[in-house]
Amino acid sequence: EGARKTVGELFKGFVRFYAREFEVRSEAVSVTGGRRGPPSLAMPLHIVVDDCSDKVDVAPTVEDPFKPGTNLSSSCTYASLQRLREELTRADRICSEGGSLAELLELWAPPADASAASSAGTSATRASSGSDAQDDAADFEAMEVDE
Repeated sequence: EGARKTVGELFKGFVRFYAREFEVRSEAVSVTGGRRGPPSLAMPLHIVVDDCSDKVDVAPTVEDPFKPGTNLSSSCTYASLQRLREELTRADRICSEGGSLAELLELWAPPADASAASSAGTSATRASSGSDAQDDAADFEAMEVDE
């Protein structure tokens, strides 16, 4: 019988993998491949450019399981790629510190202006609070699935 892990443990592993281990320039996300590896030669890379600074980056290669050769990240922008990385890093930090599901689900909104960004940081509205948040976190951690 396979190891049993909670949904919370699986999610933490997912976040840790994509925040720390996944090599965006040399690996692809492929459900049909079912293993780590480079993108197929038929899969186009998606290069993103920041219009303000001319910085260049590579978006993750995400294979469409229904349309082989289609990269689902083709609509990714430089800004959305940066937000994805920020959110994976934030989720990894919360998971590593034993944070709750409620903390993970806090809504994020960009600061109103640059001066607000330096003084306020990331603004958030709690999705739920009090005992409901604690109950949600306990339910999330306790659900088990077969690996």
